[in-house]
Amino acid sequence: MTESPETTTGTSQPCEGRLDLRTVIALIAAIAFVIGCLPTAAFLGYAVAVLPLAFVVFIGACWTAWRGIPASCTQPPLDAPYPSFAELALAVVGQSFLASIVAVMALLVWALLYGIAALLHLLPSWFPGSTINPALVAQISGFVSLFLWALAYAPLAIKELRASLWPETAHVRSAYYSIAADLRLSIVTGLICLSLAILGVIGLDAFNIHNGWHFVALQLVVLSSALPTRPPARRQSNLDSGPQIEEAAARVFHALEYYVISNPSSASTVDLGPLLTGVDLIIERRDRDRIRAFAIQIKTAQSRLSYRVELMDVSNLETTARSLGDYRERLGLKADWLSPLVIYLGVPAYPSVRKFAEQQGIFLLELDLDFVVGFQSSDLRKIDMAREALSPLDRDIVLPSIVPETELPPAT
Repeated sequence: MTESPETTTGTSQPCEGRLDLRTVIALIAAIAFVIGCLPTAAFLGYAVAVLPLAFVVFIGACWTAWRGIPASCTQPPLDAPYPSFAELALAVVGQSFLASIVAVMALLVWALLYGIAALLHLLPSWFPGSTINPALVAQISGFVSLFLWALAYAPLAIKELRASLWPETAHVRSAYYSIAADLRLSIVTGLICLSLAILGVIGLDAFNIHNGWHFVALQLVVLSSALPTRPPARRQSNLDSGPQIEEAAARVFHALEYYVISNPSSASTVDLGPLLTGVDLIIERRDRDRIRAFAIQIKTAQSRLSYRVELMDVSNLETTARSLGDYRERLGLKADWLSPLVIYLGVPAYPSVRKFAEQQGIFLLELDLDFVVGFQSSDLRKIDMAREALSPLDRDIVLPSIVPETELPPAT
């Protein structure tokens, strides 16, 4: 059976049986250092010198990772999908941007020391018998600077990779997942330019073409080419983390006069924990002629999984919504039953998931992530936009008692 085209980037794999994440992060940091600093090492005269420096980065990264990350990847907060090969490869390229900044800093030190040494060389009357060689002084200073910057780079790389590849929120995809799922033209162009720049450095060094300015130009190409593969700073990680998203969605529903239970697993319903798994919000709208309540599950670019898993999640949410109807009084609800509602923020639903929701009478909304996060109840225009976006919730609800029990659609 062939895999559906809906699974564009592959399904996540559990950490068990995989290479320890601390070693993976250290390897990525070291490989990224080689890519990011190779042109500068060649400019300083010894391209191969980047390898021992990368080994220093690897050792420093391992020491930082093994001290700062728990031993087992199965314990919180490491309960997250294992990144795919595409995500790991993009992490290497993205991290090479930080390494390129390290290399540019070393070049600046080289330029500063070269200028000082050249100035002293031109003033022999101040230093009788001086044999200062500006190029040699600058070269040695450049390598020393690159070594020191490598020591500082290792812990920074570990911290960034740990947060982007294995987010703190359980079961959330890496920050590179959305980049791998949507390879824009700028990213593809950057990857091609980066590959050509590295091949150019290797070719120039192999043919002993050591015109330093060629390597400086290639260093700038590496720096600019790696930039598009960087995850959207910390913005995406912050926006896609569960509590922030739930709070933002709750603000929207509050503004539209919904009764909102922001934390379904509160103290009063602690014994309902297993039943509330997968429910991010519970809302109720009390109009004059009717009362309706919804059990909500929120999905974002990082939290989405394969379409098969999401089909199962939607089906489970439907069952959960039915079961919660028996506990509506404890939840402070007045509606006779709860309807399942799946909200996709900043990412479209899989076609098969959308079709399944339509067949089962499950509510499904696709909303703009930036709109929800930036929503202000004082902005009347945004309230009107939110009311329009949530208007599908006003359609007639299929009673749970007559919803047919159907199996999940087969994979196509």
